[in-house]
Amino acid sequence: MKNPFHGIVHSIAISTLLITGAGCAPLANEQPAAPAEDAPTAVESSATPENDTPKPNGQMAPTEPLELTDVQARQLEAGAALHEPTVLTFDVAGGNFWFTPDEIRVKKGDTVKIHFVNAGGFHNFVLDEFNVDFAPNKTGERYDVEFVADKAGSFEYYCSVGAHRQMGMKGVLIVEE
Repeated sequence: MKNPFHGIVHSIAISTLLITGAGCAPLANEQPAAPAEDAPTAVESSATPENDTPKPNGQMAPTEPLELTDVQARQLEAGAALHEPTVLTFDVAGGNFWFTPDEIRVKKGDTVKIHFVNAGGFHNFVLDEFNVDFAPNKTGERYDVEFVADKAGSFEYYCSVGAHRQMGMKGVLIVEE
């Protein structure tokens, strides 16, 4: 005996295939998708200031000239990559014939802040090339100094009390281009 639902199930299955298949076919007035090489390239976008105008290649053209600092202008003339000056803070401790750290590295144009703490004895912190020199202080006292590292090179900092420098109480500030 034939199952009476067999014909209905068969009709529903065929109708479903026809309906879903029809969604895949292009309409008569639709154009097929362009090949991948002809498709426009997506460009990441961001907020555009009102005064900027887009260039044909999608980049933005500033309407005002860039202003460089003296240090940046010299770097640009020398062909060096531009370095955005930053403020760098260093905690330096000094004890009997030592500094820690005994090496500090910065980039030319950076603002350098040094917080010197006397960890024991009677000491000071001198950095001749940047006019850093303060009166000796006692154990536990702190001295803060700030300067712009506007010269490249290696510069010795030291304690000028007695023979402390000769006994090894020194370090080096390295200012890189």
